Amino acid sequence: MPAPGYSAYVAPDKYAQIAWILGHGGKSEDDRRERLFQRVDELLAEVNEPRTIQELGVTKEQWDAALIELARNTFADPSIRTNPRIPMLKEIVELLNIGFSG
Repeated sequence: MPAPGYSAYVAPDKYAQIAWILGHGGKSEDDRRERLFQRVDELLAEVNEPRTIQELGVTKEQWDAALIELARNTFADPSIRTNPRIPMLKEIVELLNIGFSG
């Protein structure tokens, strides 16, 4: 179910529109989105922003101890219903682990 007030998912279109407005070019919407995401990556590198939770100093032991509760809280969050597909708890754990170590 899309977010209230929308009949379809609009994020991909909006990202492409943002890229066009910022002048990143691109012949297709996919190309525009890719250029936008690339520029965000470049900006994060320029300001030396950590890319993973591990880079913030969280140890593997701390992460493992908190992971299940984080996943459950994520699954219980009402905003999850705005995803194109509600993820299974196992998929949430996988995504969180990617956020931890990249």
